[in-house]
Amino acid sequence: MNMNNIPNLKCGILSVSRDCFIISLSENRRHAIAEAYAKKYGSLYEVTKTVENERDMLAAVKEAKDAGKADEAKKIMDEYAQFIADKEAEYNKLFCNPYNAAKYGYIDDVIEPRNTRFRIIRALQQLQTKKVTNPAKKHGNIPL
Repeated sequence: MNMNNIPNLKCGILSVSRDCFIISLSENRRHAIAEAYAKKYGSLYEVTKTVENERDMLAAVKEAKDAGKADEAKKIMDEYAQFIADKEAEYNKLFCNPYNAAKYGYIDDVIEPRNTRFRIIRALQQLQTKKVTNPAKKHGNIPL
């Protein structure tokens, strides 16, 4: 069976390092994965640039593009951007409304706009008769 609709892709790998992660450890891990993959499945393109920030990511994409892997790199970056957008939308749906925040106990009460005036009046009425009483002093000031 001849399948012409499946693209012929070559896999690639790059290393990502953050501020708290040693770059050489990330690069060594990338190289070890590439060797293990090559033994079992065949060749794997290694992007030599270690990604720490957006500038490094652009340099890694440029390196992959120069090596003829631009379509794969763009596809991976687009999928990652879509993944981030989906997670952001899911987070906003779950946590960016007052009802869910109240459900999880982050806020005590949700005041509807139509009830705002009533709530303010009730709170001010309670404060009208409030008297502040400090506890009795146990010790006085000594004369200097």
